[in-house]
Amino acid sequence: MSKGKITATAVAAFLILLSPAGLHAQGELSLQLESAGYDMAIREPLKFTVTLKNISEREVRVIEVGKLDMNMEFMHLEITTPDGETQLRKFTRFRMVSIVNPNYEGEPLSPGESIETFIYPNVTHHIVGTPRGGVTFPAPGTYKVRLVYSIPEHYPRLWRGQNGELYSNSIELRLREPDEIEREIMDAYWAEGGYAISKGDDNLGPEFDEYLLRAVMEKYPDHPFMKYIRFALAIELMDKRDLDSVQEVSTLLEDMRYRYPGHRDIEVRQHLATAYHLAGETDEAVRLLDDLLEEYPLLESHYNFMVSKIFVETGSYDGVLAWREARKTGRTEPGGTRKIQE
Repeated sequence: MSKGKITATAVAAFLILLSPAGLHAQGELSLQLESAGYDMAIREPLKFTVTLKNISEREVRVIEVGKLDMNMEFMHLEITTPDGETQLRKFTRFRMVSIVNPNYEGEPLSPGESIETFIYPNVTHHIVGTPRGGVTFPAPGTYKVRLVYSIPEHYPRLWRGQNGELYSNSIELRLREPDEIEREIMDAYWAEGGYAISKGDDNLGPEFDEYLLRAVMEKYPDHPFMKYIRFALAIELMDKRDLDSVQEVSTLLEDMRYRYPGHRDIEVRQHLATAYHLAGETDEAVRLLDDLLEEYPLLESHYNFMVSKIFVETGSYDGVLAWREARKTGRTEPGGTRKIQE
């Protein structure tokens, strides 16, 4: 190998290290972004999986998992649109005014350890410039997307990347115009606006139009998009919490497991367990959640999943704070709510 080639290789490696895209693989933390689908119709519900991993040989402190949900205080998306525009966007469920604690330490992440969360980036708003909001991917074409984990400088005890930011890998989403039937189905799904959709499929919130959902389900019972409609109807009915509604939720979600294996598998089983618990079948609910956690150990770092698990196991949400506090000291283990209570 010639000296010139060695120099070129070294320069290329140096440039990769300096770039935000290269930094995520070169520092002490890595950030991985994956999508549940890459070829979608416009307004078809999206789901991203985000994994933050300690690739160093020392413990680092990161933001606690209770703050890594769809209220994207410490994350945002960098999106390159089909026409080349770069947008920085996030979703904010609520804004809180709080006193900054410079001694805040988040929670520990040991060498080789990962935490994970789900992002449902359907409706977001710009975080710079004019505060426009709306559908995140509104036009057909190919979008390039990265997630940015961002820690302000007033949290000096937390790990911070270059300029406080850690960039994920880049993914490409290919969006197409929906056909006439898909558009009609998505109109029913989005009838109450995008807020409920962007709260996340791992969350509960009765903000769908039950009448419209039932109408399109009756009209197009075998259409592939019914997986979204059946799921939305189950979420809407869950809030009623009367026995008939809860039993219909169980029927809808069990039917989804049969009709659409793999689609929102975690979210479907999580909510199915809640429905079983509300119907008095707590042992079956606990078994479902234990099986899920055994299959997907990183769910122990998912805030909404653990809230559901604690509720099913204890009948209340009182243990959520104990679980979060235990994580801050590194005392949790996979399956951890029962261990915390001992």
